[in-house]
Amino acid sequence: RNIIFAAESYGGHYMPAWTAAVMDYNIGAFDPIRLIGMAIGNGIVNETIQGSSFPEFARRQGLIPRNDTLSSEWGARELMKTHLGYEPNYYDYRLAEQDCCGCSSYNYQSFSAWHMREDVMSALNVCGASGAKAFGDCAAGCVVLPEFDKNDQFSYSGAIGRALERGIRVTFYYGMQDT
Repeated sequence: RNIIFAAESYGGHYMPAWTAAVMDYNIGAFDPIRLIGMAIGNGIVNETIQGSSFPEFARRQGLIPRNDTLSSEWGARELMKTHLGYEPNYYDYRLAEQDCCGCSSYNYQSFSAWHMREDVMSALNVCGASGAKAFGDCAAGCVVLPEFDKNDQFSYSGAIGRALERGIRVTFYYGMQDT
């Protein structure tokens, strides 16, 4: 059967890595995996390129003054707070940022608590306390990303290029208001 990988957000790192692993496996494999496509939604693939595009997005949406010369995402987000009069949600500027234990732009408290229930962990075959780091306390299903792939040397853009060279179809999709 043909396989298509799909993910969103930080899946912009997972999909290229998994695709590269499959392509490497398929070299000389007796029974190659028939990966025909990958789809990445609102994905962060290359922050060097994508991070610098945010100020222009904010200008076009009227979230910061058009004559501003900011080039950093951080600077543009700080200016947005002043310009809008509230701290916007990291993912959807039309909403106010949520600030609570278990919040990461949205309130994930019930979502996290559900994942930590013993019956759910058992049904998902979670080993021991392996979900505690992601869903316990105030984690909200998140891991601290700067530590998650610190010193990572993998070329996510390069893996996507390799996939395209091998005829694997790649789709990127983004919401109209997603930042």
